[in-house]
Amino acid sequence: MAKLGSNKPKAVQLQTIELSISGYSNRRIAKVLGIRHETVARILKGPIMAAIVGPQEERLKRAVDVAWIELEEAMRRKGVRAAFALLRNSGTFESAKARQARQAQFEREENEREVRREILLATARAYPSVPGLSREREEARQERIARNRLAMLENPQDD
Repeated sequence: MAKLGSNKPKAVQLQTIELSISGYSNRRIAKVLGIRHETVARILKGPIMAAIVGPQEERLKRAVDVAWIELEEAMRRKGVRAAFALLRNSGTFESAKARQARQAQFEREENEREVRREILLATARAYPSVPGLSREREEARQERIARNRLAMLENPQDD
């Protein structure tokens, strides 16, 4: 039987879902977050995603039906050009400039995630595990140490 959901921290699962909703592929999400693409697929089939998407599914279906009717009406009344204008104004088609801006933003965020990941890895090497801590407490401790190190890097104090 296939494994449902993931044992990854909830923050990683939420980031995975957020990137997926933004339109990124499972492999790209895996690369950005430093996890396996199979794990990404499990997260997207898991209970957190179902809880987020489930209530919105029927509303989304109705919105698509309404949008399709509007598009057909625009084509019938004003022609194909009007239909394309409607799609462009709704954000379905984006300009090259908007696409470049979105790509640049993604690359900045990806670089920031990579720096954070490197800091987490350095933290894990610098602060070995404490014997007797549960896995969740150890992860929380590592995240706390990493956040403190990030805060020190982002806000250097002049002594």
